[in-house]
Amino acid sequence: MTERATNQAGAVIYQALKDAGIKVLVYLPDSSCYPIQKRAEDDSEMVAICCAREDEGVAIAGGVAFGGGKAALVVDGSGIGWSAYILSECLQYRLPMLVLCSHSEALGEAREYHNVARVMSEPVLRAARIPYSVLMHVEDAPMMIKQSMRTAIGQKIPVGIVLASCVMED
Repeated sequence: MTERATNQAGAVIYQALKDAGIKVLVYLPDSSCYPIQKRAEDDSEMVAICCAREDEGVAIAGGVAFGGGKAALVVDGSGIGWSAYILSECLQYRLPMLVLCSHSEALGEAREYHNVARVMSEPVLRAARIPYSVLMHVEDAPMMIKQSMRTAIGQKIPVGIVLASCVMED
């Protein structure tokens, strides 16, 4: 992974989040998503909240949604496993939010230590009945993020986007 490629992908994805009206970005530091998280921390127009656990992050983003705000959670895919219960609660309480997580099930996972992250995000989102898409090409990020937020708000539900490793690495 080159720093330049990661920074370009992070910039595109972060700008797409802002363009979709996201005002609060909740995150747990993650090497794959760091370029997005860092931009939130550096942007005085964005409320960036670093949480201690992913499920805590879901609860914070849910609270923002409950209050009428627009929030995104940006975390490692393995943390979605910790978050299944609270994501299901967000469905029940009709709390729209965007969930971006790293590591898709198959494509582009070159590091063995990502084995848990790789197998958690998509199956847990499916089991919790959270609709999601896999972002395979960074140039699709603006449309995918905009449409995912549109669905989240229109349906009053969390919506996920799984970032394939190739998006942040190439």
